Amino acid sequence: MAQMYAMVGDEAAALTISAQIETASLERRRASGSTLAAEAAPDLTQTRSAPAAEYILRQAEGRRLVILNEAHHLSRCRAFAEELLSGLASLGFTWFAAETFQESANAWSPGQAVRPDMGFYVRDPVYAELVRKAGRLGFSLAAYEMRQDQVLTTDSPSSLELLNHREAMQASNLVAHVFERDPGAKVFCLCGYGHAVDNPRNPELARMFAARLRELTGIDPLTISQTGGQPARTPMDDSPAVHAVLERFEPVDPIVVLDALGGTVRGGRSDNGMDLAVFHPRYEDVYGRPGWLAKASGRVPVRIALPPDPSGSERLLQALHASEGSPTVPADQCPVAGMSAATLFLRPGRYRLRVETEGGIIWLEDIGV
Repeated sequence: MAQMYAMVGDEAAALTISAQIETASLERRRASGSTLAAEAAPDLTQTRSAPAAEYILRQAEGRRLVILNEAHHLSRCRAFAEELLSGLASLGFTWFAAETFQESANAWSPGQAVRPDMGFYVRDPVYAELVRKAGRLGFSLAAYEMRQDQVLTTDSPSSLELLNHREAMQASNLVAHVFERDPGAKVFCLCGYGHAVDNPRNPELARMFAARLRELTGIDPLTISQTGGQPARTPMDDSPAVHAVLERFEPVDPIVVLDALGGTVRGGRSDNGMDLAVFHPRYEDVYGRPGWLAKASGRVPVRIALPPDPSGSERLLQALHASEGSPTVPADQCPVAGMSAATLFLRPGRYRLRVETEGGIIWLEDIGV
């Protein structure tokens, strides 16, 4: 549900459900008698911050593989990935691989519709815009997720066996699709959570995608976490590290925090085993939409008048690229139940506007931005 709310543009609901999941998880651990040491706030007395995108691009110089993770219920992770694309392209990166891509994504070309069947998370307009920009910059798309014909068929496999098998299939698929065809490839990869771990701390745990990819290719990846450094919906729900970093540095854009030895401060346990961690600011909403969306490069606010709906039923306002056929993922969308107008954040272009309702689609007049 948190992922679905993020896809339709309701970040507040996604964050609320995420917090409920975390609370329920803690309660289950307590009920089972298991304990997990509380995370402590880092000592920030001899630290400094650096703009995350600039720092990452400096670290990516001379690299052939950059792996960025995301929290699947936070679209801002995808907006940050988009922010890195131009810089990576200037460093010679030409492949964009993503955990979400289905095999159909491999044949996609710039200018074609970004279709929902290209990958589950591509249904998020923020992800779709990321794909469109990758295409404009000349990136080729690469799917690597485990296929249906690769699913483990062992009787009653353990969860560790299932996870290890999936990680192995992901790594071998990316090698087969990219590195065997293009031995000099430079790849930017977007994955979820711990798939980006390339330095497992515990040999009894699964060997994750990034670690296996390094073993198969001999390429040392630059691995980046976004998951531990995310602010919660309210400051009181922030992790100790996020609270300390936001209070100390008051960032207005994503940052990395460097210690006195040049290492990077982690946002939490989910960042362990990766090279560096990104801390995201807490933004105030802009026109009822997430502040990070309002800051996204090239997007401008466009106020849209909505047809009346006395029932107050669920409705979804969508802007579709006029140049793309159907079906296509919108450039932006947001829930508009009971509203007479709403703001979309769009880049220059022509758009078809529509309102998706429980009873069907209502088409509005096309607009130019």
